Amino acid sequence: MPTKHFQNIKPGEIWIVELSTKINNTVGHETKKTRPCLVIANSPVAKMITEIPLQSNLDTSNLPYTHLIKKSQKNKLKHDSIAVIFQMRSLDCKRFRNFIGVIGDKDLIKIKTLLKDFLNL
Repeated sequence: MPTKHFQNIKPGEIWIVELSTKINNTVGHETKKTRPCLVIANSPVAKMITEIPLQSNLDTSNLPYTHLIKKSQKNKLKHDSIAVIFQMRSLDCKRFRNFIGVIGDKDLIKIKTLLKDFLNL
């Protein structure tokens, strides 16, 4: 997708994102692979998008700063997924591959609340 379309990416959208381009370009517990991610902010000027990775391993739901997102027709997730808020990062827009869907307002509000607490805002 051409870069100009990334100006339209909105918080609450779920995209397939290439988090790592090579096996060795993540360290320790950093999230790897190409996976669904939740957009939390977009800076078209900087061509950077802040995302929260999603994972289908529901065991991570017992960790702090995570939120369960149930699969639905609106978000088009294949599995119930955990938003791993403490793994949030900003990435170049070129890593964003395909739009999947949108989370519900209640989920977005809860995630923003957890994010504010995580960042001590």
